[in-house]
Amino acid sequence: MGNSDSIADKDFEKEKLTFIEIANFQGGNLVKVFKRGNKESYAISSPINKNFIKDQKALEKRLKIQHPHLMSVLGIDKAISDEDKHLYQNLQSEENLQKFFFQYSYITLESLLDERMGTERYFPEDDLEALLKGISSALYVLKKNQITNGDINTQTIYFDQYSGVFKIYDRELLCGRGSGYIQAMTNKRFSFLSPELIEYQRQRNFQISDEILNKSDIFALGFVLLEAASLQRMQLCYDHKYSIIDTVVQQRIQQIQEFYSPQFIYVIQQMINYDYTQRPDSEQLQKLIQDIYNPEVIENPNTEPIPLNNSNLILMSHNQIKISTKIQILNIKIQLGKITYHLHIMMTFQNI
Repeated sequence: MGNSDSIADKDFEKEKLTFIEIANFQGGNLVKVFKRGNKESYAISSPINKNFIKDQKALEKRLKIQHPHLMSVLGIDKAISDEDKHLYQNLQSEENLQKFFFQYSYITLESLLDERMGTERYFPEDDLEALLKGISSALYVLKKNQITNGDINTQTIYFDQYSGVFKIYDRELLCGRGSGYIQAMTNKRFSFLSPELIEYQRQRNFQISDEILNKSDIFALGFVLLEAASLQRMQLCYDHKYSIIDTVVQQRIQQIQEFYSPQFIYVIQQMINYDYTQRPDSEQLQKLIQDIYNPEVIENPNTEPIPLNNSNLILMSHNQIKISTKIQILNIKIQLGKITYHLHIMMTFQNI
């Protein structure tokens, strides 16, 4: 496999990667994006979080965590070029001489929502259930390994066209513990902050426990689901001081009652409970989902992927990837790919 150490994908060879662009990854980190050989699939490279460099055993344990709703680690490259050192700002010492190659998708949940925002093309409940069960099960597996995500929003949830499922990254490994929420708390970017994180922000307290981070992940996922169900931006539920406007949240909940089942709405309401002591963590959420839906659905969240049932959504994503690939190979900016994608989707929805 060349000079790369295989982690999860036996077919991965870094020599068969074609560099496409440098991208701003999940609100701050720069990564290199590559096309993988002749496949219509992508990889990103990013330096290993420097907190793991001195603890190789912890790193090896971390890399063994596999889940169908987590983006896979494809390989490790132990040779960092001078170009990489210049690009990656956290490569500040000779210790940081390793980088990951991760699975990557250009299709974020936000890009899928963009086409439907302000319309009445509501997602089938089965697809939102798949989003709920898939991402919550990934958060549960991370929690079992004493890991939090720290930045759940529509930009950090990806759709994998090959498996037909939504996925997240082990963001803590790539960007640092709680990094997305902390960036929001310091007004560097927006994220769905839970009420308790807003209180921490007011106190300028950034020493956040795992319990608070895990339950904040659940709160943020609840807001993601409410945005996807209502097709209305949940960012509008915060005022300029980052306080939650409860009247707007309740309007969203009332809006979706016409289209979705009481069970689905009840789960969301539990996830966005303002009192974190009453809000489920990821393990409790699995039990709640199991009780409300089918006890056989989530027997073992480690093993079974939860795909979407909506073939139109999967086809839409597949066409987006095809168009993006052709444009990138021609070295045209990805923004043009989005314009082409928008035109294609408008034509597709006319036939639905």
